Amino acid sequence: MRLAPALLAAALVAGGASLAFAQAVPQFSSDVGVAYVDVFVSDHERPVPGLHGHDFELRDDGVPQRVELAEIDAMPVQVLLVFDSSNSLTGEKRAALRVAGDLLLAALRPVDEVGVIAFSDDIRWLARPTLDRRAVHEAIASLQPVGATAVYDALAAALAVADPRGRTLVILFTDEVDNSSLLDATDLRAAAVRSSALVHLVTVRRRGPFVPNTRVQPDSHPLQEIAELTGGRAWIADSVANLTAAFTRIAATFATRYVLRYEPAGEPTPGWHRLEVKLRKGKAKVQARRGYWVPDPAVR
Repeated sequence: MRLAPALLAAALVAGGASLAFAQAVPQFSSDVGVAYVDVFVSDHERPVPGLHGHDFELRDDGVPQRVELAEIDAMPVQVLLVFDSSNSLTGEKRAALRVAGDLLLAALRPVDEVGVIAFSDDIRWLARPTLDRRAVHEAIASLQPVGATAVYDALAAALAVADPRGRTLVILFTDEVDNSSLLDATDLRAAAVRSSALVHLVTVRRRGPFVPNTRVQPDSHPLQEIAELTGGRAWIADSVANLTAAFTRIAATFATRYVLRYEPAGEPTPGWHRLEVKLRKGKAKVQARRGYWVPDPAVR
């Protein structure tokens, strides 16, 4: 039987080691009519610095918005590391993941909280969000390969516990093979739409066409699509040795992102709102969340 994301929350709360879900569904980051959108601007993979609010054009459901840049230093980040600890976490891959995790920690600011979620055929906190870097380091070092793989369930869980009031970065490391999830790609996309978290996918596989597993259609790549929907992307390392480079680049892109602030005109209608963000001049690439979800207050 297929479970909806809300039912999965109850199903996974079983014992102290299991991941406890937040009661409220995370929504697009807003406060008293003010909305925030994380944006990354690059030119040939290099961050573009020095932009101002008037350099951006943002449309909310096709309506142009007046934007300004928010002060990032006043906006701590919650980072959730969601690491595959199934049987595929070999010794070499595990060692590289520990090094990559430490590099990422070194690149974050002292005010940024980090949590570690491990998953195989179950999902568990190794470290709840904390400023204690030693605790996070020890959590990553404790990863042990065991069990099957529930990638979709794990990402849905991380989206559910993401802080709806601030900026949350979810970094999912997996080999993309899902053989144990209760949820499918449709459920996971619905969870991503309703979350304000930004998702990056990191995986190790050879360059070339994506080879789907039984849950993935031949012409699709759901995890990559979901990452891009949230304003993130998929980072594909073609060898375990290059895994650290992917984490280093994620840290660099997040440190050089812009946060756009605007006040949507009128009362936002329930449902999906499409966002379009681009530069007024130039041909640099802009990555941003493709939209946000407004809940219906009449639906509990």
